[in-house]
Amino acid sequence: MPAEKLFWDQPYRTELTANVTTVAGSTVTLDRTIFYAFSGGQEADAGTIDGRPVLEASWRGTEIYYTIQGTPDLTPGTAVITRIDGERRDRLVRLHFAAEIVLELVYQLFGRPLKIGAHIAEDKARVDFLWPGRISDVFAVVLPEAQRIIGEDLRIVSAFSDRSTERRYWQIEGFARVACGGIHPRTTGEVGAISLRRENIGKGKERIEIRLARRSGADPPHALAIYPPGYVCYIAHAERPAKDSQEASMSTKISDQELSELSQGELRRLVEALEEELEDVQMERSMTLGGTGVHIGAKEAERMRNEFDRDEARIETKLEQARRHLDEVTE
Repeated sequence: MPAEKLFWDQPYRTELTANVTTVAGSTVTLDRTIFYAFSGGQEADAGTIDGRPVLEASWRGTEIYYTIQGTPDLTPGTAVITRIDGERRDRLVRLHFAAEIVLELVYQLFGRPLKIGAHIAEDKARVDFLWPGRISDVFAVVLPEAQRIIGEDLRIVSAFSDRSTERRYWQIEGFARVACGGIHPRTTGEVGAISLRRENIGKGKERIEIRLARRSGADPPHALAIYPPGYVCYIAHAERPAKDSQEASMSTKISDQELSELSQGELRRLVEALEEELEDVQMERSMTLGGTGVHIGAKEAERMRNEFDRDEARIETKLEQARRHLDEVTE
């Protein structure tokens, strides 16, 4: 009989006493568990069983097998304590459901484009699509709607559609019912504020990256950064001063010749700086054109949209050059 998966109904539980059911070398199964295994693009929990780090957690059918460090002195029937990293679990649950909301909104509002990939990690989630053009153009619609759903703190039903096969779904009344075997928060408000970032991953392929609101003093001024779950504040800008065509950050003004003279470490830091700058511009686009706090006329919105397009193109061009040089020096 497979383990009872308590993580579905107790998503924030971090410690559990269970009994070992099988042992094969350093791999064990349990009669019940809170330790989630990698599935559907969501990374596994991190933690210990019997005080030993879990090196791998994997599904085989409806059973989860845990490979733990060393050669444990365990036999079927042995009671063990399972502990997981609660902070990591919290971020995985929130990012997973943030991605679910964004994906469903893209499906509903933009004709169900083909999803070609997804991954949920502790720092960010991503969803990849076959998409003509720039997927960031939808952020002005998707982000405010996602934050509305989150801000309304709606109840999330998470249950079996077929208990014998452990197939599950989540449902928000009036929004969607989606097949999913992941771990979900109890309400949408638990997700908290999010930001979106666009990345081109190939011709006709676009990625949406989802991040949770950053809460440090170093946050950019446009981030939905410091608001508790359930509270939504759209930061909109009544105007964005027109930039001089010569204005650009030092990282984007560096020449191709200068790039070729940088060390591997300097190139890596430049790539990171450009990625952060691109993220900030895309976040500002989302907050400015997607904000609801200030009315922006059509003409002004078009000017700002063009300005954002130029900024993103400038950064992406230099980022591509920097990545190419970095690839060359690491070969």
